[in-house]
Amino acid sequence: MKPDSPLFPDSPKVSLAGSAVIALSIVRGQAVDSECQSRASEILLAVRNPASNPTHPNIISVPTLRVPKALMASLVDTLELIATWPDGVTFYRFPEIRSDRDNGHHPIVFTIESLFSRKLGVADFLESGKMVYSSCLFSVTPGTTEYKTKNPYGSSETIAMGNIWVTVREGFDLFPKGNASYSQIFPASLDALEEVKATGDLSRFPHPLNPAIHSIGGLCIASSINTIRYLFPKAT
Repeated sequence: MKPDSPLFPDSPKVSLAGSAVIALSIVRGQAVDSECQSRASEILLAVRNPASNPTHPNIISVPTLRVPKALMASLVDTLELIATWPDGVTFYRFPEIRSDRDNGHHPIVFTIESLFSRKLGVADFLESGKMVYSSCLFSVTPGTTEYKTKNPYGSSETIAMGNIWVTVREGFDLFPKGNASYSQIFPASLDALEEVKATGDLSRFPHPLNPAIHSIGGLCIASSINTIRYLFPKAT
């Protein structure tokens, strides 16, 4: 709560310019447990289905969802700011939430499960307890997205890209291989994601993709890579 919160009275106010979008960095297993930290951990990636994503068809991304700006503002205002990078990227922590203990009254749980259900179609697995996740880290990456197709947002849009780091402890393999939102859904290592984003070489992914059709995404992928670099800094 900033700046007048009794919890975090000295935290600065963070500006949220533009539209609010939240991405999920969905990783397999104990990726943020200290004894298991590794850039070999897998993250879930998705290819945007051109039938339902005309603004960014066939783009490789992490799952995203547009949310009310009030929801994003409430997260920024109630979570603990722990780091700010020179480019304006901010990181926040909160007491760990778990899907087998917490419910939708918690805004992080509500946001994760809204995206899991609408974009990834795993509501049944959440309801039955076959999929269990936890989370304790949130970030915001400010930026601009360019559009080349007709859309309600014009040729470009300023976006505050929130990113929730989600560790799937049980049921990671229950995600579909594709659906109405994403034509392909597949895991790749954190290292592979960062390398492909830097080089554009899709062959580093353990999944067949056509460089004549597919390309790596922009702000949502950048927000996940920012979190990867924050959690697993490379030695210099």
